[in-house]
Amino acid sequence: MTRKTLLLVVLLSLATSMFARQRAVSSGGGHLDAKVDGATVSGIVTSVSGNLIQLADNLVTIDAANAKIVVDRGKDTTIADIEPGMLVFAVLSTHQVASNAPLPAAMITATRLPEATLFGPVHTVDASAGTFTLLGRTIHVTNETSFGGFRGSHPGLADLLPNQIVQVQAEAENGKLIADSVLIISPIPTNTHVTHGKVKSIAGDSWVITREKDGGDLTLVVNAQTKIAGSPKVGDDVEVLYAINSANQAVAIAIVKFERPDPPINDTLLFRATVKKIGQTEWSVTLSDGKDQVLVINERTKIMPGIKTGDRVEVLAQKRKDGSVLALAILKFL
Repeated sequence: MTRKTLLLVVLLSLATSMFARQRAVSSGGGHLDAKVDGATVSGIVTSVSGNLIQLADNLVTIDAANAKIVVDRGKDTTIADIEPGMLVFAVLSTHQVASNAPLPAAMITATRLPEATLFGPVHTVDASAGTFTLLGRTIHVTNETSFGGFRGSHPGLADLLPNQIVQVQAEAENGKLIADSVLIISPIPTNTHVTHGKVKSIAGDSWVITREKDGGDLTLVVNAQTKIAGSPKVGDDVEVLYAINSANQAVAIAIVKFERPDPPINDTLLFRATVKKIGQTEWSVTLSDGKDQVLVINERTKIMPGIKTGDRVEVLAQKRKDGSVLALAILKFL
């Protein structure tokens, strides 16, 4: 059995178990008055002519004249949206039909089968280009792409982060993979780290940091999602927030130039919190113990776009001698 055949078997068996339990469905007029007796038919659309949907090289015909029709993501529609190649499932209004006569449907659901489904960790995201990379392929996002598994009411490409595990259904158009849907299966692993050191070298896609504590070098992958604040250069002190990806690489989330004031800063902090209030010069966040913490925001603070009240965030901050806490980087935590 091929993978495509196995997929169809699973989809149809799930649909059959769901719809066979229904005893009444909406008719074309939208009322719950069309009784059904458990008879169903499903398959790949061969052709559509008027109100007739042909399956199996036109050997099976569904009459959709009085059927409620639902396509893709629950959209009520008409037979005009049924196309060859779709997977359809029809609940019949009766099983008593003449020999080879069209089968009268009370409800029809139709789903477009994607040309490709990819599953794995996101490598890079380029929001300005409307693309991200997955399994070595560039995936293009359009206004028609649906996003699922994200927090927030209107998720989009800006909410996608490297190392998130996603499932993407895509179509080939003009030599490009266009995403029909993007579903987050799991968020970024919580293996984030913070370190302090000097910038040893800077390249287009990697930085080397000599760590202050042990003198060892840390090579960081730097990509379009890395937040860099303070314009650090070789020789500068920096605070680094990074994560270990599935390839065991250290991927920089934020690199912030560290300026030693007089008097010196007491501590560097890394913590998670929930955003309570957002202001121009101060934010208020609620810590895991329920206490509120005020964060000072200035020109050095790097804030991930799209953060709003109620979001969970990861904060890289410095506690100053006067007791105030200066936020260096605030990143959305999924």
